[in-house]
Amino acid sequence: HLLTRAMGDHWFAFAATGSPNSPGRPTWPAFDDTSRHQMVFDRPDSHPDLCERSEVLNVMRDRVRRLNALSASGADAAVDLREAMPVGTPGA
Repeated sequence: HLLTRAMGDHWFAFAATGSPNSPGRPTWPAFDDTSRHQMVFDRPDSHPDLCERSEVLNVMRDRVRRLNALSASGADAAVDLREAMPVGTPGA
């Protein structure tokens, strides 16, 4: 119940304000490639922590770059995410 509530507080704050930060909850830092912080939802306390690099994250970053390029060019951005998943990764 406490974990669900913590996640809900962050989601509701994001939906209402565009920021996931909620009063009484740990500050959720913006993600960037230099600091690489993520929010870890856990019991009894959620907290920001470093996000380790992984092949799956690299695949998703590549997909986001490709979708942004397609969007900027005006091309149809509908793509199959499975085509970029290396064999052996979840969802491949």
